[in-house]
Amino acid sequence: LFTEGLKHDETHLGLLLALNKVYAVQSGIMINPDVSLYWKRNANLKIAERVLKEPFVTAQDQLTMAELYFTEERYEKAKELINNYLKTGRESAPWFNLKGQLHLIQDEFTEAIRAFKTAIKLEAHNLNLTLNLGNAYLRNKDYFEADKIFKKILKRDPNNVDALIGLGESIMQRSSDESDEAMLEAAENYFKEAVKLGKSGGGSKRLDLHAPKSANTKRVYKDIKLSDIYYALGYI
Repeated sequence: LFTEGLKHDETHLGLLLALNKVYAVQSGIMINPDVSLYWKRNANLKIAERVLKEPFVTAQDQLTMAELYFTEERYEKAKELINNYLKTGRESAPWFNLKGQLHLIQDEFTEAIRAFKTAIKLEAHNLNLTLNLGNAYLRNKDYFEADKIFKKILKRDPNNVDALIGLGESIMQRSSDESDEAMLEAAENYFKEAVKLGKSGGGSKRLDLHAPKSANTKRVYKDIKLSDIYYALGYI
């Protein structure tokens, strides 16, 4: 569908970003990634960069371009666009969310937490922003704050798979004493509930260990997140 859309407007930044996100996911889950995906992604990026040089580029175009740079792991380019916009542009949650993700992937946890908090102030109802904040606390090893955030999410959405996984990971990471059966049992319960909801389709996201094989290829796809959960359960 995205490719069909680009036939009608090959410079549509939203479609270029959407298509490259699909390619990025394909590259990440294929057992043997298709090398041609790299060239397709790079070609789309070049087209988008030409669009960005045109006059009267909107704030949404700039945000889309920053997301595209992030998707393609051109982090310095993404950071430059974000910082330039935030100097003069109107504050909005998507910009600070992307800024937080950029800091998070570069292990700049304090800055990531600050950015996600600002995003939440601007869009308090968005659970994905709250989830990002919880993950930032988790990566920063601030387990008490991470637990508070994940439990806050579960109060609003009891079937939130990512929050259940986050709580399980938080317990696992701070449980240095393997004999602490109560903590490990709690982590096990969170993981099992996440798997049950994720595999049944009754949760906030679906988890599949193996996605169906493509009709055009023999490549097998994998859900790394679910594999990690089973590994953790086996460890417990």
